[in-house]
Amino acid sequence: MGNEASTSRLLHNLEELEQELERDQVSKSNQPLKVQHGWDSKDCSNNMTVLDDGLKVRRNKSLQPRTDAVRGKRGYGQGIHIWKIHWPQSMRGSNAVIGVATYQAPLTCTGYSSLIGSNDQSMGWDIVRNVLLFNDCVIRKYPDDAPGEFVAPDVITVILNMDSGTLGFKSDGKNYGVALKGLRLLGKKLYPAISTTYDNCEVGIEYIRSTDQGRPQAKPCPLASPLKFKQQCGENIELSNDSIQAERSNFMSESDKAVVLTSRSLQPNEKFEIRVKRTLDKWPEGLAIGVVALEAGFEIPRSLPGQATDIAWVWKGTDVLHDQKTERKMDFNLNSAKIGDKFGVMRKEDGALHFFYNGRDMGMAATNVPQKIHGIVDVHGSTIHVELVEQIREETTEPTGAAFTGISRIDRVFEKMRQTIDLLKKKDERSIRSTIHMVHEHLYMLYAKHKARNLRQLMGDKLVQLNAAFHITEYIKFLCECGIENDKIHELLRTVCLNYSDASLQFARSIGQTDLLGILSAELAKYQNRYMSEEGKKDIVMSAFGILHNCSKVTENRGVYYRLGVINIAVPYTKPGNDETVAMTALMTLSYLVTIDQNHLIQAEPSAIANILKKLDEALKNAATHQSDGSLTFHAYEIVESLINLSKSAQNRVTTVQKGGIPLFVKMMKVGNPQEQELALNAVWELINGGDGTLSTISRTAGLLDAVKALKSSKVETVRQAAERISLKLDTQSQMFSQRFDPAPKPKCTYNDICNKFVETLNLHKSYFDAKYHRCYCNVCHNDRGDKLYYTRGNPPKDYGIPIGWYRYALCLPPKAKAMNVLDNWHRAFHGTKKDVVTKILEVGELLIPGDVALGGDKISEREGHFKDDNKPEGFDTKKIFVSPSIRYAGHGAYAMPHKFVVSGKTYVARVALQVCIRPGSYDVGDQTIGETKPIDPKFDNQEIEWSTKERGSTILYGLLVKLEEQAS
Repeated sequence: MGNEASTSRLLHNLEELEQELERDQVSKSNQPLKVQHGWDSKDCSNNMTVLDDGLKVRRNKSLQPRTDAVRGKRGYGQGIHIWKIHWPQSMRGSNAVIGVATYQAPLTCTGYSSLIGSNDQSMGWDIVRNVLLFNDCVIRKYPDDAPGEFVAPDVITVILNMDSGTLGFKSDGKNYGVALKGLRLLGKKLYPAISTTYDNCEVGIEYIRSTDQGRPQAKPCPLASPLKFKQQCGENIELSNDSIQAERSNFMSESDKAVVLTSRSLQPNEKFEIRVKRTLDKWPEGLAIGVVALEAGFEIPRSLPGQATDIAWVWKGTDVLHDQKTERKMDFNLNSAKIGDKFGVMRKEDGALHFFYNGRDMGMAATNVPQKIHGIVDVHGSTIHVELVEQIREETTEPTGAAFTGISRIDRVFEKMRQTIDLLKKKDERSIRSTIHMVHEHLYMLYAKHKARNLRQLMGDKLVQLNAAFHITEYIKFLCECGIENDKIHELLRTVCLNYSDASLQFARSIGQTDLLGILSAELAKYQNRYMSEEGKKDIVMSAFGILHNCSKVTENRGVYYRLGVINIAVPYTKPGNDETVAMTALMTLSYLVTIDQNHLIQAEPSAIANILKKLDEALKNAATHQSDGSLTFHAYEIVESLINLSKSAQNRVTTVQKGGIPLFVKMMKVGNPQEQELALNAVWELINGGDGTLSTISRTAGLLDAVKALKSSKVETVRQAAERISLKLDTQSQMFSQRFDPAPKPKCTYNDICNKFVETLNLHKSYFDAKYHRCYCNVCHNDRGDKLYYTRGNPPKDYGIPIGWYRYALCLPPKAKAMNVLDNWHRAFHGTKKDVVTKILEVGELLIPGDVALGGDKISEREGHFKDDNKPEGFDTKKIFVSPSIRYAGHGAYAMPHKFVVSGKTYVARVALQVCIRPGSYDVGDQTIGETKPIDPKFDNQEIEWSTKERGSTILYGLLVKLEEQAS
């Protein structure tokens, strides 16, 4: 029965309740920003008291051991949000965690623990133990480079970037770096949170600012006035030429008092750039340049950064300085500035600060720079006269009609690209000249102007959406039909394809779906014996091979190459007598195409290997780009990729060592980024495991042991593991030639025993397994076997990565695997999962699609936090099976959920995945979906690392993979 009196009372008070809620909302909107984002008194443990309108929280004294937590009032689903946590060191106790949590995360528990980070709904930094936590697992020590005695200061800044899905921390002017990634995969808003065990401790929160991408689009700003120097400047500065030139007076007697600002604040993506007009050798130091966030009462400093250190970001000498700390070391010293040199600075829309030297982007120098900033320059020491460099404003060449009102700059660029492709579609003889002009200005020059690889990739991906490769190819065919054989026009269109196929793997893949590869192959067959003697034909051959090389990296394109007979066409170009660059590019293209039984086709002349190594040396000398010189440029990492591919030939391995390849790999280990370091290590691994007697020569290479030893301490796990593999091999080699060499047998691998204990907890029936094919992929066992890092399987052949660091429990194959010759014909891939669902998957016998009903009646659904029908990118299909040729991707925590496992007094982070065969032609190849911007696996581009299929029965399980990592204490 119901209680009607209670129902009547509720209806009577409903209007009053709504009015009260409305008043509460108005009250909140009028609160100061810090209060609006403070601690929530209604969302905390019952043992905590929120004070000062939410700016502070106190944990009350407890008679029983317990842990208490609190969430902030506001949750964030997008944008960048920054706040400070005030937590005195004397009030931390045994467990003190700063982090973020969803609204579902628990806020209290019995006993003392790190509550934030103890489940899959929260994550954070335990500032007592200096470790990062998620799902009750210690992810790693943090900060990465902190000494053992490091103690987190009283005030810690938290940086939550929900656009990129990252969480970071900084304090005392020192940025500790990204702590955790993949936050967007939780699919929920994240709230500031802390958990504590200390009686009567008080923890403050101070919200600083946000750049919320979700707010309504602002009205378009009027075009800003041209940049000039501000009249308020250092007392030794004299402005001239309408305030665009600044000269230091008294330059013979004084080196300072010459700081000058821009007349207005800089807009996002606007470059403030100056050119050096005069210098003087009298003074040892030179100019400084940067940006400053002006505050009320700002006084021009005597020199930079001076008293502006906490509000300025300044490049001085080789240092980028902020808040008395060095944010980054630069590879050019401003004290060496010469007459004519140009130096610039720009704040990107995402708050990243970039410096420029003679037009070259020196890379990101700082992050989270405030939006309202002025340019600032110190005409100091040896630099005595500078002038502003006028920036060509893209807006002045754009249409101003209603169609462009309110459109962002990037959208205007894309609109111009679309208009260009629309002109190509028309194939109108009367508009050939205007069409080519549009291609030059809005495709070719667009690429040339923008050097950032991520932006170039974005533009290439946009061209895929416009079906640009098809329309460019059709236009090339149209020009031929019209009898227009102007080499310059054809070369322009091909250069566009060359450039964007280098930047975007999606664009390279789209070329494979057109007739362009056939056109290029036919030209190469046509000009094979005469391109060196006929004027203009060398450039045609060179650009053709450049496009073929870029597109050969896409595994889906290789079937097209085989059908066109590209291997037989390319081989003659690798022989002596060909142009060096053409021969090298042809050889590098073949390295992606030949199969194991065709290795003789890539056995190169010693001079060819020497030329490739010469290009690598050129690339490594270009410190800013690591890109070679010449008409065709190559990135250091793609050169090393090709050398690894070419090492399939025994003779090439020997030649690479003889021609000085190892010292160059050592150099790359020292100066490269983590991706390049790992590739260099992988190249050495391929050479020392070739079995052709090069190991002893390699092991004696000067500097190799020291470089490998240094990388064994790398912050990047994959680099560290690669260095450890080589170290094991080199140590064995050195022992063999040592008088102390002990031939005693190596101890048994214990990784198997630990993994067995974990698998026992899964309660899986032994009949699922085929024990004779179990295999350990720990570094020691992998090294002992001399396995490669990647293998090729299937028809057509496709690469996959060995699951290094995992243990494989072989599964019994179903009868259809033998009937369909699956092990020979199908490709290999991996599928990360949760340990709790392994039994259900094995019971069904295959991977299922969301919406399917599993054995027992359970309906399969998308994982919590993953894309769903009501939360997914446009056009993304969630009703698929997702796998990857890379265990690094499939083993990411977003898929292979980390679990805590305790055995023999030690705590491990456990992950599980499945190794599968997947039918060729049944799946689509796509981009990563975990928000990662850096390369995930050196063998697979991020744009082709995720495979998906809707075809049931197209996957066959043949291995259960387990990975256990001992948890940091």
